[in-house]
Amino acid sequence: MFDICFEKKDSFYEEEGFFGRIFIDSFNEAFFSNTSFFNEVDYQKQWCQAVEVLFHKKKSYFLVNVYDPKVANFFTSWPCYLHNESIYLQNRMLLSEQFNLDKIISFESDIDDLSFVGDEGRKISTWRTDIKSMIDFKNKIERSFL
Repeated sequence: MFDICFEKKDSFYEEEGFFGRIFIDSFNEAFFSNTSFFNEVDYQKQWCQAVEVLFHKKKSYFLVNVYDPKVANFFTSWPCYLHNESIYLQNRMLLSEQFNLDKIISFESDIDDLSFVGDEGRKISTWRTDIKSMIDFKNKIERSFL
């Protein structure tokens, strides 16, 4: 099972946006998506594009908190990787000093390959789901803004 959804519109640290949740099989985690640069539909369109890129390039990312890339220090994302008929997801901050954030929005920037161990030798938290769940998610999101 895989899903990303907004649960309610609210503010957080004086920023307007949405509280949302990501579900990856039995795991789920809350997040906040500000609406200073992306609105609800922008996020949902990015998530649909992320699935398309995943199946084309074997790796992609779901953006869940986006600021104006000209002034932002980071975006909050869930990189995803298609490997051996499974999809692996990790939570990651995409830092402006490592990535051109304008190119992140347009999928022109490439993310690192799948790794289960970080630079310091520590295990990277990784969750796995199946291809059908990802296709079902994309279909659900597309219906919401069509």
